[in-house]
Amino acid sequence: MAPSEVGAVAAFPWVSCGELIEIGSVRIIPYEREHVPGNLPHARQTDLDAILGAYADRPNHIVTRAALLEVDDYRTGMDAGAHVARLFQARELIGFSASTSTTATTTPTR
Repeated sequence: MAPSEVGAVAAFPWVSCGELIEIGSVRIIPYEREHVPGNLPHARQTDLDAILGAYADRPNHIVTRAALLEVDDYRTGMDAGAHVARLFQARELIGFSASTSTTATTTPTR
């Protein structure tokens, strides 16, 4: 008997985006509790709300916005077994990129 598929959600619970971001084979999808992204081919909005409802930005204040992560042909809610390494690689690269990103400010000199 083959093992059953287990659906997975790869997310950044404390990061949000306002629109789909695609970089090569990486997709960062906006999530908003009870609204976005809506029902997907492999995950219902209510399931996403239940999963992300486990995260809070402070006690008793669950996150209402987040970002979902997809890579290659993995889609939110699919069995991620074959994609785990790429999901973690994308997570690390996105995290590294965010940590090294700075906004340049200049002070006028006279």
